[in-house]
Amino acid sequence: MHWACVPVRGSAAPLTPEASQIGHLDGYRVTDVLVQHAQRVAELPVSVPESQWELLIAEASPAACLNIGLTAFQAGLHGLSERAWRRAAEAGDTTAMDVLGVLLARQGEYEQARPWLERAAQAGNTPAVGHLGILLVGQGEEEQGRSLLKRAAEAGHSDAMAMLGMVLARQGEKEQGRLWLSAAEAGNSGIMTKLAAALIARGEHGQEPPWLERAVEAGDSDAMSLFGALLASQGEYERARPWLERAAEAGDSDAMAVLGVVRCAGQSG
Repeated sequence: MHWACVPVRGSAAPLTPEASQIGHLDGYRVTDVLVQHAQRVAELPVSVPESQWELLIAEASPAACLNIGLTAFQAGLHGLSERAWRRAAEAGDTTAMDVLGVLLARQGEYEQARPWLERAAQAGNTPAVGHLGILLVGQGEEEQGRSLLKRAAEAGHSDAMAMLGMVLARQGEKEQGRLWLSAAEAGNSGIMTKLAAALIARGEHGQEPPWLERAVEAGDSDAMSLFGALLASQGEYERARPWLERAAEAGDSDAMAVLGVVRCAGQSG
């Protein structure tokens, strides 16, 4: 550590000690020169031992754990990202509370997810307000969820706009629902797919909804699955097959099921 803190050629040292108060060392900052070099020439190493991740999460500041968790998540290490985000969330980071809540909800741990999203939402974190609204709607608390979705949608949260639009349409307020669903115009492929699904369900589309085509062009696997299923329902098996195959390769179980039907139809034909 002493060697790493010595300036190279009298310029910058690899590491610089940092402290928030005299007599207490918080840690070390890596020089920007090394960080920028690493970003230019290297990708995230995939062979970092889990013990090193755990040491990093335990020793880094809670503020740093937000980005450590994000990096772990991008590497597919969701258990480690949960630990890092939990540490940051426990220190009061509302963004960490939000992403931790979303991760837990995706894992089906709704009871654990809800308190984190509630804390972040109460602190004014807009994405958390939207995610809490989505969670409540999914748990059957539609009115409370709708209120939160409206708050987040009005603040510009795209997922909240999409969910609010679907809730309103389901409750009979079709025009208001359509207005919120028009957020798909902003280019969010996930919202485009939700909008296309809603239009198809209501029968308000032509041969191929333009929203869905845009989402497919954006590479959204859910959109590919929906698009392939729509083409298959119209008997266009050859056109449907490549989209269903791409979605199935991405792990979409609905696409796998429809692809099986399409293949059987092709063999019988």
